[in-house]
Amino acid sequence: PVANPNRFYLGTTTPRDMHRMLQELVKGTLLSATSTTHLLNLLRSPIAFTDGIRRVMSSDERARVATKAGWFNNARHEAGVIFDTAGAPVLTYSIFADGQADPDNFGSTHPAVQARSVMGRQFLNAVSALSGPATLARRPMTYRPSNGG
Repeated sequence: PVANPNRFYLGTTTPRDMHRMLQELVKGTLLSATSTTHLLNLLRSPIAFTDGIRRVMSSDERARVATKAGWFNNARHEAGVIFDTAGAPVLTYSIFADGQADPDNFGSTHPAVQARSVMGRQFLNAVSALSGPATLARRPMTYRPSNGG
């Protein structure tokens, strides 16, 4: 940390960085158990960021995907974890797409967003097709939507 709490642009994040951070998060080694559960519940919310990976999924399917998206200028990035139906994390993804055309289009019609929705469906189908128990040090709590009240 630096003295200025309003700091931005302190470096770059790579897909490898995101993979490592998400793996530590789902293992429960990045944050406390309470904070881990809270963060995963926010990232798995079926009403938050429904473009990209989760664009063509039902609400139940979206709740199996913890995702974080970001965009700047001509970049469209998304990283997250897909859980099996038992709640175990199975697949981690990091998609960084820089140099995209149509930089003013931040909607679901952007080609990068459309491509991610196709990949998301394929990722979810692949995770759903896996058989056998997934091993994990700690399984996250089942997502329960809340309005904060």
